[in-house]
Amino acid sequence: MAAPSRSRAFFLEFVLDLVVFALCAIISMQVFFEARMTSNQSSALSHMAIEAQIIAETFKAKDGNAEAIVSAVRSMNTSSASGSVMVIEEGKLITIYYDRDFKLTTKDDASYRIECRIDSSGAVKIAHIAVYDRTKEIFSLEARDYVPSSSVRGGGA
Repeated sequence: MAAPSRSRAFFLEFVLDLVVFALCAIISMQVFFEARMTSNQSSALSHMAIEAQIIAETFKAKDGNAEAIVSAVRSMNTSSASGSVMVIEEGKLITIYYDRDFKLTTKDDASYRIECRIDSSGAVKIAHIAVYDRTKEIFSLEARDYVPSSSVRGGGA
């Protein structure tokens, strides 16, 4: 009688070991999946923050001229799709669309967008730059540029 009870105990222990192993595997897979998602989100945020910083520096270099900013963005991204960069509201709002590989794309295929709203008050121009994914804002920054009058900038006579 001892042999059948030993084999049952061995079988029960083996099944319990498999259940514990399966639970550990499920938990580990969930942790690895969450780590990968966090890594992807962090990578996207870093890339789009760099794009926003490039736009801010271009804003300063081009004295806040929206058309010059659009031209510079298009020239930096050789794979630009038509309609991917738009200037709206008489040069006050620039919207740039990116796909999930961070290449310029059309509005319909966009995973991310950058909006640059340019406000002028006297000699100071302010660019409010915001990065959005499909649902919400994920990053924003503000750039200011002092644009003196043409007589001061030109150095006089």
